[in-house]
Amino acid sequence: MSVAEKKTETQEDLDRKKKKEEKAREKELKKLKAAEKAAKLKAQQESSNASHKSAAKKNAKRDAGGDENPEDYVDPKLPMDTIIRWWRISGYNTLWVPGVDHAGIATQVVVEKKLMRERHLNRHDIGREKFVSEGGLGEIVVATTRLETMLGDTAIAIHPDDKRYSHLHGKFAIHPFNGRKLPIICDAVLVDPNCGTGAVKITPAHDPNDFEVRKRHNLEFVNIFTDDDKINSNGVQSSLGSVFQGPGGGERSIAEKGLYGGAKNNEMRLGCCSRSNDVVEPMIKPSGLLTIVVWQSRLLMP
Repeated sequence: MSVAEKKTETQEDLDRKKKKEEKAREKELKKLKAAEKAAKLKAQQESSNASHKSAAKKNAKRDAGGDENPEDYVDPKLPMDTIIRWWRISGYNTLWVPGVDHAGIATQVVVEKKLMRERHLNRHDIGREKFVSEGGLGEIVVATTRLETMLGDTAIAIHPDDKRYSHLHGKFAIHPFNGRKLPIICDAVLVDPNCGTGAVKITPAHDPNDFEVRKRHNLEFVNIFTDDDKINSNGVQSSLGSVFQGPGGGERSIAEKGLYGGAKNNEMRLGCCSRSNDVVEPMIKPSGLLTIVVWQSRLLMP
């Protein structure tokens, strides 16, 4: 064998040795990575077991201690929605109705700016009770010829072009006897701004014109009379209902509240029965129609 052949063999041997060494290094690196992964998994398992043990201890303490009192864990000055969230993350079933939390910041800022612009006051100057109270816009005077039906009122109508009541568009009035919220609606068909006070009470259950207003504005109707012309439970409480019954009962009740503004003579149409001369009271009653076309041929048969 020549010297050149020996040199080539030694070069090949060196290359083989290098490849073997590289493979050995790769195997060692893989072993190290596998060992690191195993150590991480073991640490994670140990931490999860520790957390489960601590949770179990907390649950055991909670069960041993009985019912929890939120005042023992939560500062009472915190907002209510924060307390609800705390109960929820503690594992309890919670219900927080939207719209009743403290986060009305946008509305609060608008109100504060309006107060500062118009009255040069902030919320601290007027106090919390007045700041969150419902604003009153005074009163609205209504003229009517049917005082006895006011317990069935469901709205107050004004003329849309009447400047006296322009600030009341879209607002509500509170009924002085039953506390019902009466929407103040604009109706140019029924209301004459030059007649009376320009504000008309709407009683859809006991007036044909008011019933038409009810259909135009989607109002409710309340029937307050019984078949023997007495006030039923829908009108108002029995004690006040008995006061309204009889001549002048409504005037006395309103005068006792200091809301009676006086009376004057006024012509009006009053429906009366042609046979008994009794006053006809419009009422909402169930009715039905009978179709007789089907029976027409049978009735004409001999």
